[in-house]
Amino acid sequence: MPTAILLPDTEIDWESVSTHWTGWGKVRGESLSCRLTMSFTYVLERFSGYWDGLIIRESEEDGLPLEGSYAELQRLGWPSLETMLNAHPLLLSRLIMEDLQSDFAGYVLRPPSATDRSKPCYFLASLSAVSVIDECVEVTGEVLLFAASRPT
Repeated sequence: MPTAILLPDTEIDWESVSTHWTGWGKVRGESLSCRLTMSFTYVLERFSGYWDGLIIRESEEDGLPLEGSYAELQRLGWPSLETMLNAHPLLLSRLIMEDLQSDFAGYVLRPPSATDRSKPCYFLASLSAVSVIDECVEVTGEVLLFAASRPT
């Protein structure tokens, strides 16, 4: 199971962390730093479908020559997510930080509507770092605390 830590060292329930593209990058008020750690298996289960679609779209793109990370993907023969995790972790980290932050977060986390609002919940609003190491993907970012509410 993935882990979630409010920095410096307060573990929180993974299921209490959510995100959604409509709130991405909108850090307002009091934010907290958070580190999320996921196994390769978890990332493959959650993000492979998106990755496969991205590779198909980018590899079939006509027009201007590719640049940056996408040119590297092309040079590598449009690798699978598993290959990226195992053989090209720095490129994958860079690509997530440069272009795929909200997409990656959206696929590995639940939407806010799926959280139990009767306990503290956290909304991941931005990423500040991505690291792929030791069969894990670790992201650091800013979370906002949801106002706790109880069902009536």
